[in-house]
Amino acid sequence: MVKKPLWYVDAFKNVGAKLITFHIESCKDSKEVKKTIETIKAHRLKVGLALNPRTAVIVIIILFSTLKSYKTDFYLKLSNMLINSESYKY
Repeated sequence: MVKKPLWYVDAFKNVGAKLITFHIESCKDSKEVKKTIETIKAHRLKVGLALNPRTAVIVIIILFSTLKSYKTDFYLKLSNMLINSESYKY
């Protein structure tokens, strides 16, 4: 995992990357995560998000809810599945 993944987008594109996956925990806040996603997409690359095992599921739900491009049927199904799953109920 690198810190500040936004700094590496140009370098990875220049060496031929088609997909950049980064840990959301490597960003300081959700605004930086969103900016990183938007920058990767602006370079016409695919985006992958990685999570550390200890990251709460609610973090990804909140993140997806802030991204316009992810407000899809998939997002709604994922949210409902996670919220209604037995493992989510503590």
